[in-house]
Amino acid sequence: MISDRLKLLRNKLNMNQKEFAKLIDISYSSYNNYEIGRRNLSIELALSIKKSSKCRIEWLLEGEGEMFIEEEAEAPETIDKTFGETVEIAFIGGVSCGEPLEIPNLQDETVPVPSYFIKGNPKNYHVGIANGNSMEPEIKHGDWLLLKQCKDWEQANGKVVAVIIGGEVTLKKLEKHDKAKILILKPFNSDYRNIIITEETEEDIKLEGILQMQIRKY
Repeated sequence: MISDRLKLLRNKLNMNQKEFAKLIDISYSSYNNYEIGRRNLSIELALSIKKSSKCRIEWLLEGEGEMFIEEEAEAPETIDKTFGETVEIAFIGGVSCGEPLEIPNLQDETVPVPSYFIKGNPKNYHVGIANGNSMEPEIKHGDWLLLKQCKDWEQANGKVVAVIIGGEVTLKKLEKHDKAKILILKPFNSDYRNIIITEETEEDIKLEGILQMQIRKY
């Protein structure tokens, strides 16, 4: 897991959490959430960690290869250069996160995504834009979302998922409770209520996919 590799990297650099958070220019509390796996690592932060620590992005995100970049290698500065070729992924527009808010009006039916992040058939992926603030602070309004199609509630348990409710795609964290025979869709923002799915209402809700990553533009 990325959280485990963050801890390995920090220990390799002989730093405590506060020191490492300062190195990558985020708050201690934010870093702690990443290291314990409570928050998903954005591409921008992954690149910042790579630049600050000289670790390999492939190792950080996937556990592939050596931990550190060779001294003579020059670190790429853009996502395109870092991840190489892109693949066109279907764009589904805004993904509701609470009350609808204004999002960019994109006309394209597909958007380019680095092929590094696509495992298997690109047709199994969708790209959307977070529309609202019910998933803050982890996912903010305007964040780009990469979703992988999934129809299995068991496989999606404990993950951030996109579901279709009343014809609208919404983003929530899924918790499956077998004994009570209910599904709970939870926002990260405590100002919003959980959505409880029972056996009677499950037919009206469709699981669309699991969040794979997010990209935030500053």
